[in-house]
Amino acid sequence: MKVKKTIKTKKAKKVTEIDECLCAHYKFLFYLMENVPAQIYFKDKKGRLILVNQAYAKCLGLEPQEVIGKTDFDFFPKGIAKIKTHDDAYVLGTGESIIDKIETIPSPEKGGEDRYVATIKIPVKDDGKIIGLAGIARDVTDRMQVERLQKDKLRIKRRLDNLAELNELKSEFISAVSHELRTPLAIINQLVMLVYNKTV
Repeated sequence: MKVKKTIKTKKAKKVTEIDECLCAHYKFLFYLMENVPAQIYFKDKKGRLILVNQAYAKCLGLEPQEVIGKTDFDFFPKGIAKIKTHDDAYVLGTGESIIDKIETIPSPEKGGEDRYVATIKIPVKDDGKIIGLAGIARDVTDRMQVERLQKDKLRIKRRLDNLAELNELKSEFISAVSHELRTPLAIINQLVMLVYNKTV
């Protein structure tokens, strides 16, 4: 009887330790999700959001609980939602991840102005079976604007280089034409002077 009680006590103690460990892991996950500035979300196989962090909800102008159970079609224009759904289907169907895909999305918090995000989507598996996907989206608008400015700067520099080259060619042409015109004029001038000297 005492042995059974000891076994039960050991089992209960082990279950309590596992529960505490799971609870600690959940706290770490929750802390990470709520404090990372990136948008983190989980979707089921039907594309419904089952868990989102504060950053994801904020980019939609909502609270996390208002987002749960909804799909991209509830938040984004039809064209954008179709692209997102297509990417989800690829990840869920192939088990392959999408890494750092640059997308544009409207931002309610910035008056609907488009923002650039780098998106990662990975399959979530349970015993090897895909049960959904996890996504992370980072705002890269500033980086994309800097890259666009650098491209514009390079294009302007090329144009200026072309203009400088054209200007140099123009100068060479004018110099050559001027020289060619001066030579016959000098000959004509000498002939006129000879004729004039003889007649005087």
